[in-house]
Amino acid sequence: MIKSSIDNLVEWIEEHKHLPLRIDDIASRSGYSKWYLQRVFTEVTGINIATYCRRRRLALAAQVVKYSSMPLAEIASWFDYDSQQTLNKEFMKHFRLTPGQIRQNSTMNWEILYPTLQKYEPEFNHPVTLTSVPVANLQGLYHSYTLSPDELDKHPVAQRKSKWDNFLAQFSVKPDKVYCLTGPELSGFELCGVKYGYITCVSPEAMASYTGSATSEIPLIVETCYAKFTFHGHYSRVESFIKHIYNVRLHDMQLNRVDGMDIEEFILQGRARFGDEQGNVALNYYVPVKTVLQG
Repeated sequence: MIKSSIDNLVEWIEEHKHLPLRIDDIASRSGYSKWYLQRVFTEVTGINIATYCRRRRLALAAQVVKYSSMPLAEIASWFDYDSQQTLNKEFMKHFRLTPGQIRQNSTMNWEILYPTLQKYEPEFNHPVTLTSVPVANLQGLYHSYTLSPDELDKHPVAQRKSKWDNFLAQFSVKPDKVYCLTGPELSGFELCGVKYGYITCVSPEAMASYTGSATSEIPLIVETCYAKFTFHGHYSRVESFIKHIYNVRLHDMQLNRVDGMDIEEFILQGRARFGDEQGNVALNYYVPVKTVLQG
C-alpha cells in the first residue's frame, strides 16, 4: 500500500519538479504527516524526499542550461531560484561545474544528473548497443516547435506524429523506413522556451515516389558513435520510452551525450500510417554519445 502511494507521489513530483516543492505541500498531497512521509520515503527509495526533489529540479535545470539559449538569469527565475548567483552555487555544489561551463561543453554527462525514481515498463530495458550512424545520407523536410523549460524532458510524441503523418502521406509508394532527426536548437533565443528541430526524412532511394514540397539533403556525421535503443509496442508509449532513455538509461550507462540530433528509425515495411492496425510501431532510437571511459 505505502509502496504504491510512494510510486504515485514520485510521478507527481516528476511532473512538478521544476518547482521548489515544499515538504508540507508534498505531505498534504500524499495524505500522510510530513514526519511519516519523510521516514517511509527514505525507507522505500533510499533517499531523503527533500534531497530527491532538489536533485531532480537541478537535473532539469541543467538540461535547460545546456540545450537552450535562454539567459542564465531567466533560467534561475523560471526554476524559482532567488538569483543567478544562487543557481551558480547550486550547480557548483552538486555538479562541480558552473552553468556557463555546462553550456559551453560539447557533451552533457548524464551521470551527474540524478535519475528519476519513476517506474517504467520493464520491456524498455532492452539491451543497448553502441554503434555507428544507421545511414549516411537522408532527404527530408525541416520542422520545429517550442517547448517551455519544464517540458524539455517530456519529448512530446503527439507534436512529432502530425509532422510524421503529413510527410508519409506524400509518398505514392510507402518507404520501408522513415527517419526523424530530433533535438534542441541552440541558435537564437526562444522567449521562455526551448526550440526543437524535427526533420522527417528517408533515404535518397526512397524519394522516387515522393510528391510533396521540396526537400533538402540531410548529411549525417558518420564518425559519431550512437547508443541504439529499441522499442516495439503501441505508439502511445513511445514518449515514455524516450523519457526512460533520458531519465534513467543514460545515467545508468555513464554516457555523455554529444551535441547533435537524435535519430528515430521507424520500420514501416510499406505501411501507410504511424503503426500497424493495432497502432504498434517498431523503432530504433539513436542518441549521439561518448562513454565516460572514452573521456
